[in-house]
Amino acid sequence: MSRLERSTVPDNLLDPGCRRMSIDLSGADKHGNMYLRTAEIREITESIKPETDIFLHVDMDYFNNRYNGSNEWRSHAVRHDQALDRQKEAIEKICHHLLVAGLVGRIKHVSIGISPSFYPAEFWQEGTSYLLKQLATLGLSVTDLMELIASNDSQKKKGGAEWHNHGNRNA
Repeated sequence: MSRLERSTVPDNLLDPGCRRMSIDLSGADKHGNMYLRTAEIREITESIKPETDIFLHVDMDYFNNRYNGSNEWRSHAVRHDQALDRQKEAIEKICHHLLVAGLVGRIKHVSIGISPSFYPAEFWQEGTSYLLKQLATLGLSVTDLMELIASNDSQKKKGGAEWHNHGNRNA
């Protein structure tokens, strides 16, 4: 485990020859705060300190990161482009780990991050709806997010605006 430190790296995408902001990972800070970099849900749930409140932020690109912020995504040898069924399995796994680890009652806030440069728009509605339904079955309050999705779906069926995200929404 480590903590995040500000850094810069060469910008090879937007402005070659210049530097852009970045982060480096280093050891714990003076307060013992750490940043855990892992894809293993078990490691994440086991690393949460006892008695701390939890802000649960789920980036949907964890489930599918087809584009990885690149317009050249088709040529990338390794892509995280999971079908919706596989995404749902991963959502269920996360919810199971939250429950088994006894963390659900400590979750005080839920937000979801969606970006068209990472998580494909074709999955936004069904993927986020499924995540929210699973979180609701754990007893988490995500009603306002579920209503937002239902409202946008209703507008879409009536020929209104497409479903999209304007940033993170809070439960």
